Amino acid sequence: MCQADSGKIFPVDLFFIANIQRSQFVIQGFLMLIKEKNFFAAAPLIRLHLDNLVHIYAVFIHPNPHELTTNLNRGKKRLEDYRDKNGKRLTNSNVLKKFFTDTENKEFLPLRDIYDETSKFIHFSEKHMQSMFTTETKDSTKTKISILAKEFPISQTEEDLAIQAMVMITRAQIKYLIGWTATKNGK
Repeated sequence: MCQADSGKIFPVDLFFIANIQRSQFVIQGFLMLIKEKNFFAAAPLIRLHLDNLVHIYAVFIHPNPHELTTNLNRGKKRLEDYRDKNGKRLTNSNVLKKFFTDTENKEFLPLRDIYDETSKFIHFSEKHMQSMFTTETKDSTKTKISILAKEFPISQTEEDLAIQAMVMITRAQIKYLIGWTATKNGK
């Protein structure tokens, strides 16, 4: 990315580099927590990773990406203070709607519900209520309520889906970072 366009560095490059670094930290934390079977701490990181994608994609739908990233890099404004090329505010919801209706992103449609589902792990929800109940017997006739459970049991399928979501979000990020490099190279 930084070698494109004869090595010139633009505000968008700096924004994307910071985003890549944040993604790396989020992925590392997610993997550590999944390994420890701490799904309640890992699940919000899926949402953070998706937020990274929202910010990357917003650069592509804003009329002036360099102005946008300059101000975001300096912390002057938040993403939702800006509007896309059609005048819609760049809220997470609006950016994701645009992302999923973009015909170039059909392969990422399985991520459509991830934002809402992972938000339930960030904001207090039924997920937290359900986490205190565990089945005590194989026939599910007794339920145990615990406050300090070491881990929240999830199925291997649920764990696999969480990992697949992280991989798919990463693939989407890479797709747009490659697109930026191509833009810098005039392709």
